[in-house]
Amino acid sequence: MVIDCHLDEQNNPVAVDLEAILTRRIQRLPWRLLKDSRVWKLGWR
Repeated sequence: MVIDCHLDEQNNPVAVDLEAILTRRIQRLPWRLLKDSRVWKLGWR
């Protein structure tokens, strides 16, 4: 689940914070990684 979005000085997205539903672990990733289908799949798996 995306819990935060980090923006640069021009309000462009730079990174997102993801929180794991079960463990509540938080990880920050460059937002463009979410568009990489080799890394992320849409929906539950």
